[in-house]
Amino acid sequence: MGEVKHPGLKLKEVIVEKGITFKSAAKEIGISYILMSYLVNCHRRITLDIAIKLGRWLGNEYPVHYWVAAQFAYDIHVKAKAQGFSLEEAAQ
Repeated sequence: MGEVKHPGLKLKEVIVEKGITFKSAAKEIGISYILMSYLVNCHRRITLDIAIKLGRWLGNEYPVHYWVAAQFAYDIHVKAKAQGFSLEEAAQ
């Protein structure tokens, strides 16, 4: 399965691909620049409220369920790693 990445890294990638600043993206999404900074630097979770805003902003390209699933997968990965096993082991 490999390393599961924080969904904030995907958000950062999407914003860079759009060619806009993080500050502009934050304003368009409807979150503070400080929260945006925390998200793209993997210091905060993408909550359901944020996922809804991202889904509204990005539409079908990255809908709400994408962000919810990405955060959930990351959370499972972190918790499993903290408990000393990989997700491959947990699936067996």
